[in-house]
Amino acid sequence: MLVIVLFSGCQKENASLHFKTPKSKYFIPEKLARSVAGRIDINFLQGNNTLNRGGELSEEVPSRVLDDLIIVPDKYGDTALYIYNYTNDSGFVVISADVRHEPICAYIETGRFEQDTVPANFVQWFDATVENVDMLRDEQYDNTARGNYAWFELVENTNIYDSTANRIAPIEVPIDCETGWIVTQKGPLLNTQWGQGCSYNELAPNISCASTCNGRAWTGCVATAMAQVIRYWAPTNTYSYNYAGMPANSGNADVQRLMRDAGTNVNMDYGCDASGAHASAVPNGLKGNAFFGITGFGFSSATHSSYSAGSYTTVKANLDNNWPVILDGCANRRNRFLGIIYT
Repeated sequence: MLVIVLFSGCQKENASLHFKTPKSKYFIPEKLARSVAGRIDINFLQGNNTLNRGGELSEEVPSRVLDDLIIVPDKYGDTALYIYNYTNDSGFVVISADVRHEPICAYIETGRFEQDTVPANFVQWFDATVENVDMLRDEQYDNTARGNYAWFELVENTNIYDSTANRIAPIEVPIDCETGWIVTQKGPLLNTQWGQGCSYNELAPNISCASTCNGRAWTGCVATAMAQVIRYWAPTNTYSYNYAGMPANSGNADVQRLMRDAGTNVNMDYGCDASGAHASAVPNGLKGNAFFGITGFGFSSATHSSYSAGSYTTVKANLDNNWPVILDGCANRRNRFLGIIYT
């Protein structure tokens, strides 16, 4: 599991970037965003190999081949986010179009971003991120110092020059800022990359959905996450699943049955736009609960907890013990969701 957390917190307001653009001094032109997208990779985000985190290039940063661009607008129709797909299904990156917002919003190493198959929870994340840009542009809160510093650090570390913006102006680094990327990699523990639609939802209710290939509801992200954890542990239970026969990257009858049973155990609310269940239902779904008539999957222990900001020690301890963790998150509209976590 790869965890990328964007930390940012500044007290000083003395940082500034100067862009020569017709829209706003805070607007990030597409040419500059494209330059950034073409020159970052996981080594950059981890701060090793090609980059010295002191801010100097230790060697030339290789270019990445971009495929297509999707623009996400703000409420006024101006660009809020740039989404660049890389060629050969080698992932995508989401870059903000405002210098007051942290530059790298999301970075995915595999697959590609397809507008017609975006999961509902990812749509919610986009809505929250765009709303943050809207709030910045409406001056509902001030993120100028931390956003400026993050952009300055990014451009300096990737050695990008842009004729539209000129070279991003050097700024005084706020001495009490915490910014940049802190990356810890464990695993990946799971070798499955399961989805919610075709080949996975053949046993979900058929409610004539136009959004899926077979008219059936989505399996739901909670059931999909549960199923992958169950397959990882492969516990002995009354269901007698053929774990060995479950493909890692596609669905079959064995996967479909596991997905259906997981959905049943968390009382999945099936739908065409999304299928939802509460994460708090997962422990009973895994262990079983005689009172509710739920037959478990053979787990003797499973817990659900809410963590305050920064309380990550339990998650870290589980991952250090090679125990996969199911996480769900929500956005704080003012302070932003500070992490993106994926398997």
